[in-house]
Amino acid sequence: MAACLVHNIEFGYHVPTYHLFTPWPQPKKETGMTDHQELQNQLKERLASLEHRVAGLEGDLRSAHSQDWEERASEISGDEVLEGLEGAALDEIAQIRAALKRIKDGEYGACHNCAKHIGAKRLAALPFAVLCIDCASQAGS
Repeated sequence: MAACLVHNIEFGYHVPTYHLFTPWPQPKKETGMTDHQELQNQLKERLASLEHRVAGLEGDLRSAHSQDWEERASEISGDEVLEGLEGAALDEIAQIRAALKRIKDGEYGACHNCAKHIGAKRLAALPFAVLCIDCASQAGS
């Protein structure tokens, strides 16, 4: 499921609303690809989706504000939300790029703290995890 932009009408104003989180697609077992190949494809799809979303957010942030001071205040408040969404997307982009680099370097799935294998369930839930569940719990993540 790709992230999408939904336009709401609130009090007669056109308000763009971004859905921040989209679920990770479940792996397809019938493809015959290795787990890392399929994960790499999923990460690349997610990366493309996030980059598209960031481009849309940047366009919305650059749009001209209204001359009416009440509308302008509302737009500035909306811009703060958009900036937060953009920041979260940029953080996830950085994490995905790091995970893709670890896959390329053959280091994916190894805990950065203890070097043990990060569990498959943890990687399925958080594909760019760098700590195993034990180290993440100790670190307070």
